[in-house]
Amino acid sequence: MERWERLEGGAAEQRLALRKKEGVDGILVVVGDHFHYLVGRCIIGTEEVQTSLVGVVGTALSKGDRATAESFLHMEAGHGRVSTGWKIDAAIQPWKEGTILFDDEDIRVVGDSIDSCHVLWDGTRWDVYESSFKTVGQLRDVLCPGRKRQKG
Repeated sequence: MERWERLEGGAAEQRLALRKKEGVDGILVVVGDHFHYLVGRCIIGTEEVQTSLVGVVGTALSKGDRATAESFLHMEAGHGRVSTGWKIDAAIQPWKEGTILFDDEDIRVVGDSIDSCHVLWDGTRWDVYESSFKTVGQLRDVLCPGRKRQKG
């Protein structure tokens, strides 16, 4: 279940949507000062047909296949504020609350045009799907506020 509501500081003056290009699907959405991220499951093998997630996990665990059970349960998602240095304030994994989503060393904007640039986050490509930023420099300033302007 999801519940969406307007939050203080969520004005649409700043908008960004990134989608993970490689590996497991993921999205990062920024509206105003708020960000939300979601990285999908990396499901590994089960050949048995089940009617529910509980069934898949239960069957895997009954066979001692913890890796399969964990792959069906693992998903990353959370919310935070850009102004706090990308600090996560709510997450599916409670141990991630209070940590930062990424720092300046983890992320790099590649390209010279906002229409064709992409983001490298921990070496993985994320495409820009929506952006209110007019220049790559503005995008870099938001994603990497502590770093001096970088080239491609």
